[in-house]
Amino acid sequence: MKRFKGKVAVVTGGGSGIGRAITEGLVADGANVLITGRREAPLQELSAKHDGAVALLAGDVGKSGTARQIVDEVVRRFGRLDFVVNNAAAADILPLSETTDEMIDQMLAVNVKGPLALSRDAVGELAKTKGAIINISSVAAQAAVPGFAVYAGTKSAGDRATKVLANELGPMGIRVNTVSPGLTKTPMFDRTMGPQPEAIETMVGQTALRRVGEPGEVARAALWLLSDDGAWVTGQVLQSSGGLMIS
Repeated sequence: MKRFKGKVAVVTGGGSGIGRAITEGLVADGANVLITGRREAPLQELSAKHDGAVALLAGDVGKSGTARQIVDEVVRRFGRLDFVVNNAAAADILPLSETTDEMIDQMLAVNVKGPLALSRDAVGELAKTKGAIINISSVAAQAAVPGFAVYAGTKSAGDRATKVLANELGPMGIRVNTVSPGLTKTPMFDRTMGPQPEAIETMVGQTALRRVGEPGEVARAALWLLSDDGAWVTGQVLQSSGGLMIS
């Protein structure tokens, strides 16, 4: 029996990487999904692949008003909302002295403001369905790796928000959890870490399973938390990292 039959989800950054893998998993298990992202082409490709089960809305979740548009569109299209997966992310990995105000603003907008705004605007619908929110973070939030100051700071903010919101929204029956990936083979990984093979080698050496993960492996952790099997879990930050920097 399909775990998510009749359920409806929003997945931000749903056109590629971990977001795409989560979307594929949700659809395979019976859900309808609205995917969002800043680049329309991958959204269209995935939507066409799952005719009728995947709708799309191109836009930047970090911009004011986009969250409200997402919630309105998913309800218009599918009539309800059970799950929000805050997966969209912005990352510039470089020394703080080399960052610009624009880089900082973008990471704060996409990684902090976007998930908070979407979660806020979705609460009314999620309360009706006793739904769940998943935030996709990073083990960088719990590490002290040079070059990650802004990105790690934004992800740390999201991890703390998960715990606060789990307590705040729990009385409505809404669960809130975080999945925290380690090194994962995504387009963002290729862009930010690809030019740094020595750093990749070092981090793989700090990963208990000694390899880079795949998006589907992270997706399975998120899907478990969304499923009935995770119904008694809230306010948690679950690493899906192969054991990166265990402490």
